[in-house]
Amino acid sequence: MELIKWFGITYFGLKSYEKAANLLENYINTVPDDHLALKYLGLIKFELKQYNQALSLLNKALEFYPEDPEVYLYRARYFVVNNKPQAALEQLRLGLGYDSLNTDILFELGLYYYQIEDFKESKYYFLETVDTTPEYWQAYRYLGLIYEHENNLELAYEFYTLYLKNTYVEDKEIQMRLDKIHSQLLKNE
Repeated sequence: MELIKWFGITYFGLKSYEKAANLLENYINTVPDDHLALKYLGLIKFELKQYNQALSLLNKALEFYPEDPEVYLYRARYFVVNNKPQAALEQLRLGLGYDSLNTDILFELGLYYYQIEDFKESKYYFLETVDTTPEYWQAYRYLGLIYEHENNLELAYEFYTLYLKNTYVEDKEIQMRLDKIHSQLLKNE
């Protein structure tokens, strides 16, 4: 049975969510108290946009292991989807309490504060993210936006450049911002 669980978790990593869900559902029918299987099935259900099932599974996983920061992260995402930002913030803080270096939680906290335009707090969490994991490139995008908002064009340019140089997804908005800042910096020389 243990092999079925690990195949399910592996399929999750490969983003083959339907296969992963089938395997883990079969496993949980036999071993209903396995925290890891419950957690990953919850993550899978979240990726499949079956949010209520995801939350139920994540809650059950917490019963067996209440100190799993990733469960709190996905619970926070559930509350974001359901437009409950305060509940999401509470979950992120709980998760960070169990793992203060969890870059996904630090990044999500940065996003939370960015969306409510608390740029000071947002910048703090994005800087913590890249301090902990320098290759967390998405955080550089937001740091660039914050520094541009603060009119610190040199740092905005630096962060936008790092972001674009290290991501493979085309981001036209940031490329346009980078080009505009580059022109402004040339004028100021």
